[in-house]
Amino acid sequence: VCGEAISLSFDYEATDDCGTETCNSTFDVAAGVPLTVECPDAVALVACTSEADITAAYDAWVLGFTNMDGCGAVADNIGGVPPLVYVCGEAISLSFDYEATDDCGTETCNSTFDVAEAEELMVTCPMDPMLAACSDEATITAAYDAWVLGFTFSGGCNATDNIADIPPLPAYNCGAAVSLSFDYEATGDCTTETCNSTF
Repeated sequence: VCGEAISLSFDYEATDDCGTETCNSTFDVAAGVPLTVECPDAVALVACTSEADITAAYDAWVLGFTNMDGCGAVADNIGGVPPLVYVCGEAISLSFDYEATDDCGTETCNSTFDVAEAEELMVTCPMDPMLAACSDEATITAAYDAWVLGFTFSGGCNATDNIADIPPLPAYNCGAAVSLSFDYEATGDCTTETCNSTF
């Protein structure tokens, strides 16, 4: 049986009319150390993990596929490990069946590498307010404050916006027109989204 120990012993005997003569010899083959394979722990990274951190984790994951001992030359399929393809914000899901073969057989194990998908960056702009002429100062101020609060964003990776750049409401001048326009912008690691509203 491949890899198992062999131990034989033989007492050789020859007999003639005058007596018997004997001798002994043994034949031994040491047991081989069985081939073993080891796969790394499954990796599960959160959404918005940086490209550098994903790459480092992937490289460590690949190095975790190893084999030890076995009989004769050991061949493995580490060259077939799926490559890492990074697209900012997109999910990554890799699975690899690692296989090593020696003179006695094949051993396998499996591990997975996953990165969660990021939530899509979305921006919202308020409807354009249209106040009637001769609106009083309190009405204009309340409408402006509500307009400012209507610019929001959600999702994305480490996203920030430019709400601090929104044009201020000019000093109230009874009967004068007010016309403001704002291009709202939110920028994350992966993309920039914009919308516009006027007051």
